[in-house]
Amino acid sequence: LQWLVGDLVEVCARAVINVPERRWPDGSPAQPDGEDTAAMVGVLDNGAPVAFLASSVAHEVRSTFDVIVHFSQGSVTVGAESHWPDRARGRLSVMRSGDDAPRAVTVEEPEVPAEAGALAPQDAAYTAIAAELVAAIGEGRPAASGFDDGLRVQRVIDAAVDSAHRREWVRVDREAPVLAGS
Repeated sequence: LQWLVGDLVEVCARAVINVPERRWPDGSPAQPDGEDTAAMVGVLDNGAPVAFLASSVAHEVRSTFDVIVHFSQGSVTVGAESHWPDRARGRLSVMRSGDDAPRAVTVEEPEVPAEAGALAPQDAAYTAIAAELVAAIGEGRPAASGFDDGLRVQRVIDAAVDSAHRREWVRVDREAPVLAGS
């Protein structure tokens, strides 16, 4: 999101365990030690609000994300789902001021490295990311998303964790070191 529309400068988050009792594959009881659902609202550096929701216990699709960006003259929606065990499905649509409805935009499927052929869709995506990193190192060029992008994201995550613990809005500190253990 920050790559598309700018930095998050303030966040308010909540993280909870929605499914406190679970079972291991052998049937023995298990208790999670980490939150399974997180919600966050934030403010971009231009004042625009954003909202996020993530859950590892939601049913329906294996993994899904939607990013909708509203501009003064239209909007763009990017979405992707990986249905277990099928392949990933993506969509892109745009709507301009004055349009009656969003218009789908055809996007070619990304090329998956041959070694990822038998992987689940979300694992193939991670393999493609790793392949880009290895290629960038080998070619002596910056990776598509570099260290600075990851650091910007980590600072937002740290602010969100802090916000969830304090139960209040927290500014994203662009100068502070990344918190250890976050």
